[in-house]
Amino acid sequence: EAGAFDGRSWAAEACKSTAPAALAVIAALAAHGCLPEDDASVDACADVAYGAARSDSASLRNLGVAALGALARCSAAVARDVVPALAATLDDDYASPAAKVACLACLGDLCVARTSLVEPRARSLCLRLGDADADVRRHAVVVIARLLGRDYLKWRPELVVRFFSCLADAEPANRALARHALVDVLLPKTPTLFVNHVVACLRLYTGDRGDAETADLPRHFGGTANAARRRAVYRALLGATPDEGKVQVSAKLAREVLAPAADVPSLGPQLRDPEAPAYNAVADALHLLGGDLEVLAPSRKAADDDGADDEAPDAAATKRSKTLAAARGKLLGHMSKLHLLEQVLPILIALKHTLDKLKSPLAAPLVATLKRVLATHGPDVEKVLATDPHLARELKYDLKRSKASKQAAGAEPAAPRSPLAEAN
Repeated sequence: EAGAFDGRSWAAEACKSTAPAALAVIAALAAHGCLPEDDASVDACADVAYGAARSDSASLRNLGVAALGALARCSAAVARDVVPALAATLDDDYASPAAKVACLACLGDLCVARTSLVEPRARSLCLRLGDADADVRRHAVVVIARLLGRDYLKWRPELVVRFFSCLADAEPANRALARHALVDVLLPKTPTLFVNHVVACLRLYTGDRGDAETADLPRHFGGTANAARRRAVYRALLGATPDEGKVQVSAKLAREVLAPAADVPSLGPQLRDPEAPAYNAVADALHLLGGDLEVLAPSRKAADDDGADDEAPDAAATKRSKTLAAARGKLLGHMSKLHLLEQVLPILIALKHTLDKLKSPLAAPLVATLKRVLATHGPDVEKVLATDPHLARELKYDLKRSKASKQAAGAEPAAPRSPLAEAN
């Protein structure tokens, strides 16, 4: 009964020991708001919890961290001391994975109760997304996703890039967890997140841009050897981006990545070196742009949606949804085509000439992208290529060769005639 419960005496007894039971008592008292309100009793409990948190026993250490977290939730003075200590443990390369997991859980809870104290230390949480231990990375995804989903943390550029990188985690279970957190929970709330940060991701992963805070990312994602890891991230995020956002992605890539590569002479040596950051940035932009050109088929998507609506019980609602979907698909298709022909294609043509002069290996994927554009929007693309007849002839010739080789590969070889048939 509340009247028979004496929090002061329980706290006094608990402070005489650092046994697990005493720590559990302290945490329970703090969680239920039953601790004595005088500073001396709170400090005494905090001393016990600090002592346990420094113990050599992993279980006792975890209990101490939990007790400190509970005390910090009910005491601002304790929180001001505890939060920096927990963040320092997360940043300590020699701290055990179990200690980091306990600190992650504790800071995640404190961020709800003491947001102003924990939010400035958010980078310590963010860095655990790339921790060497898979269990720490998994807990970091869970804690950070929960805080982002409840708006206790805000998306910052470094957090965006590091959270996106979890989509290429070495552990399949961690990749699936990160994908669920992003695609199913977080991106629906901020559907333009990838659109706004696509260029930053591409540059930071390849090392084309960066600072001391993100210097570790190119070591894990840079170079041609890690191209598959980078593109796994792009592919997952692109699949969760609406079609309108994909048009914006292609515009940003063309304007901010490909156009400088075509116009800046100082990038020339890097565009010949497959391990150079600028080379990989342009290669990723071409790969991503080629993917955009393939998936940007609003009319086909609208037709698929129409087929799904055929089973709707309300015929009038079904007809309206079909009409709206068709109109939206037609408008988006027109916008994306206009954007491609007027903005993206001229940049691709200028980059083609630059790469030919440099004899860069990037010319091959660029030609493949141009051929895909020509095959999809033939007559309209030919009008743009009228100013460059040599490139137009080259692309048409390559397309004819590709079609011929596909037809030859698809043709079934004739069955050999048997000697008996020849005799007859």
